[in-house]
Amino acid sequence: MIQIECETGRRLNFEGDTLEGADLRDLDLHRAVLGRRAMKGVNLTRAILRSAWMEECDLREADLTSALLMAANLSRASLQGAILSDARLNAAILTSADLRGADVSGADVGGANFEGAMLAGANFDVQRIDIAMLEGATFDGDTQWPAEFDPLAAGCLRSES
Repeated sequence: MIQIECETGRRLNFEGDTLEGADLRDLDLHRAVLGRRAMKGVNLTRAILRSAWMEECDLREADLTSALLMAANLSRASLQGAILSDARLNAAILTSADLRGADVSGADVGGANFEGAMLAGANFDVQRIDIAMLEGATFDGDTQWPAEFDPLAAGCLRSES
Protein backbone atom coordinates (compact mmCIF):
# COMPACT_ATOMS: atom_id res chain seq x y z
CA MET A 1 0.00 0.00 0.00
CA ILE A 2 1.30 3.42 -0.97
CA GLN A 3 0.10 6.57 0.71
CA ILE A 4 0.36 10.06 -0.77
CA GLU A 5 0.18 12.83 1.78
CA CYS A 6 -0.75 16.38 0.92
CA GLU A 7 0.23 19.39 2.99
CA THR A 8 -3.48 20.19 3.08
CA GLY A 9 -3.96 17.19 5.42
CA ARG A 10 -5.47 15.01 2.72
CA ARG A 11 -4.17 11.42 2.33
CA LEU A 12 -4.68 9.08 -0.58
CA ASN A 13 -4.00 5.33 -0.49
CA PHE A 14 -3.11 3.20 -3.52
CA GLU A 15 -2.76 -0.55 -3.87
CA GLY A 16 0.66 -1.86 -4.76
CA ASP A 17 4.20 -1.00 -3.80
CA THR A 18 5.03 1.50 -6.55
CA LEU A 19 3.47 4.38 -8.44
CA GLU A 20 5.26 3.43 -11.66
CA GLY A 21 2.67 3.17 -14.43
CA ALA A 22 -0.17 4.07 -12.04
CA ASP A 23 -3.35 5.73 -13.33
CA LEU A 24 -3.71 8.93 -11.31
CA ARG A 25 -5.49 10.99 -13.95
CA ASP A 26 -7.96 13.64 -12.83
CA LEU A 27 -6.88 13.36 -9.16
CA ASP A 28 -6.68 16.35 -6.85
CA LEU A 29 -3.12 16.17 -5.50
CA HIS A 30 -2.88 19.83 -4.47
CA ARG A 31 0.25 20.27 -2.33
CA ALA A 32 1.11 16.57 -2.54
CA VAL A 33 4.47 15.49 -1.13
CA LEU A 34 5.91 13.25 -3.84
CA GLY A 35 9.62 14.09 -3.76
CA ARG A 36 12.09 11.47 -4.92
CA ARG A 37 9.37 8.94 -5.85
CA ALA A 38 9.69 6.49 -8.72
CA MET A 39 6.74 7.36 -10.97
CA LYS A 40 7.98 6.30 -14.40
CA GLY A 41 5.11 6.07 -16.89
CA VAL A 42 2.50 7.36 -14.44
CA ASN A 43 -0.68 8.84 -15.93
CA LEU A 44 -1.31 12.25 -14.35
CA THR A 45 -3.45 13.60 -17.17
CA ARG A 46 -5.51 16.58 -15.93
CA ALA A 47 -4.29 16.01 -12.35
CA ILE A 48 -4.27 18.96 -9.98
CA LEU A 49 -0.71 19.24 -8.68
CA ARG A 50 -0.65 22.89 -7.63
CA SER A 51 2.24 23.55 -5.22
CA ALA A 52 3.13 19.84 -5.19
CA TRP A 53 6.61 18.90 -4.01
CA MET A 54 8.01 16.61 -6.72
CA GLU A 55 11.70 17.36 -6.40
CA GLU A 56 13.93 14.64 -7.89
CA CYS A 57 10.92 12.52 -8.94
CA ASP A 58 11.42 9.94 -11.66
CA LEU A 59 8.68 10.96 -14.10
CA ARG A 60 10.25 9.54 -17.24
CA GLU A 61 7.63 8.84 -19.91
CA ALA A 62 4.87 10.14 -17.60
CA ASP A 63 1.71 11.65 -19.07
CA LEU A 64 1.03 15.06 -17.54
CA THR A 65 -1.18 16.31 -20.39
CA SER A 66 -3.25 19.29 -19.21
CA ALA A 67 -2.03 18.84 -15.62
CA LEU A 68 -2.18 21.86 -13.31
CA LEU A 69 1.36 22.27 -11.99
CA MET A 70 1.30 25.91 -10.93
CA ALA A 71 4.01 26.60 -8.31
CA ALA A 72 4.98 22.90 -8.22
CA ASN A 73 8.57 22.08 -7.34
CA LEU A 74 10.00 19.75 -9.99
CA SER A 75 13.63 20.73 -9.52
CA ARG A 76 16.05 17.99 -10.59
CA ALA A 77 13.11 15.80 -11.69
CA SER A 78 13.63 13.27 -14.48
CA LEU A 79 11.04 14.04 -17.16
CA GLN A 80 12.72 12.46 -20.20
CA GLY A 81 10.11 11.57 -22.79
CA ALA A 82 7.30 12.89 -20.59
CA ILE A 83 4.20 14.53 -22.07
CA LEU A 84 3.41 17.93 -20.57
CA SER A 85 1.43 19.28 -23.50
CA ASP A 86 -1.12 21.93 -22.56
CA ALA A 87 -0.03 21.75 -18.89
CA ARG A 88 -0.12 24.83 -16.66
CA LEU A 89 3.41 25.36 -15.36
CA ASN A 90 3.00 28.94 -14.15
CA ALA A 91 5.63 29.72 -11.49
CA ALA A 92 6.70 26.06 -11.39
CA ILE A 93 10.29 25.29 -10.41
CA LEU A 94 12.06 23.03 -12.91
CA THR A 95 15.65 24.03 -12.16
CA SER A 96 18.10 21.39 -13.39
CA ALA A 97 15.18 19.16 -14.49
CA ASP A 98 15.83 16.68 -17.30
CA LEU A 99 13.27 17.31 -20.05
CA ARG A 100 15.20 15.66 -22.88
CA GLY A 101 12.75 14.48 -25.51
CA ALA A 102 9.73 15.76 -23.56
CA ASP A 103 6.63 17.16 -25.26
CA VAL A 104 5.84 20.46 -23.54
CA SER A 105 3.97 21.88 -26.57
CA GLY A 106 1.18 24.30 -25.79
CA ALA A 107 2.02 24.44 -22.07
CA ASP A 108 1.79 27.78 -20.26
CA VAL A 109 5.24 28.37 -18.76
CA GLY A 110 4.73 31.98 -17.65
CA GLY A 111 6.91 32.62 -14.62
CA ALA A 112 8.32 29.06 -14.58
CA ASN A 113 11.98 28.53 -13.74
CA PHE A 114 13.88 26.24 -16.14
CA GLU A 115 17.37 27.44 -15.17
CA GLY A 116 19.91 24.71 -15.85
CA ALA A 117 17.26 22.35 -17.29
CA MET A 118 18.12 19.93 -20.09
CA LEU A 119 15.86 20.57 -23.09
CA ALA A 120 17.64 18.62 -25.84
CA GLY A 121 15.15 17.14 -28.28
CA ALA A 122 12.19 18.61 -26.40
CA ASN A 123 9.16 20.14 -28.10
CA PHE A 124 9.26 23.45 -26.24
CA ASP A 125 6.79 25.31 -28.46
CA VAL A 126 5.12 26.77 -25.36
CA GLN A 127 3.03 29.75 -24.33
CA ARG A 128 4.42 32.80 -22.49
CA ILE A 129 8.05 31.70 -22.84
CA ASP A 130 9.00 35.39 -22.73
CA ILE A 131 8.40 35.45 -18.96
CA ALA A 132 9.97 32.07 -18.15
CA MET A 133 13.48 31.82 -16.67
CA LEU A 134 15.77 29.83 -18.96
CA GLU A 135 19.28 30.93 -17.96
CA GLY A 136 21.71 28.05 -18.44
CA ALA A 137 19.13 25.64 -19.88
CA THR A 138 20.72 23.45 -22.54
CA PHE A 139 19.19 22.63 -25.92
CA ASP A 140 20.22 21.07 -29.20
CA GLY A 141 19.28 21.26 -32.87
CA ASP A 142 16.26 19.01 -32.27
CA THR A 143 14.70 21.27 -29.62
CA GLN A 144 11.57 22.96 -30.97
CA TRP A 145 10.82 26.55 -29.92
CA PRO A 146 7.99 29.03 -30.54
CA ALA A 147 8.32 30.93 -33.81
CA GLU A 148 10.76 33.84 -33.60
CA PHE A 149 12.01 32.83 -30.13
CA ASP A 150 15.78 33.15 -29.69
CA PRO A 151 16.96 30.70 -27.02
CA LEU A 152 20.49 32.14 -26.97
CA ALA A 153 19.15 35.63 -26.25
CA ALA A 154 17.15 34.09 -23.37
CA GLY A 155 20.34 32.71 -21.84
CA CYS A 156 20.09 29.11 -23.05
CA LEU A 157 23.19 27.16 -24.01
CA ARG A 158 23.43 25.15 -27.20
CA SER A 159 24.78 21.64 -26.80
CA GLU A 160 26.00 19.55 -29.72
CA SER A 161 25.59 16.23 -27.93
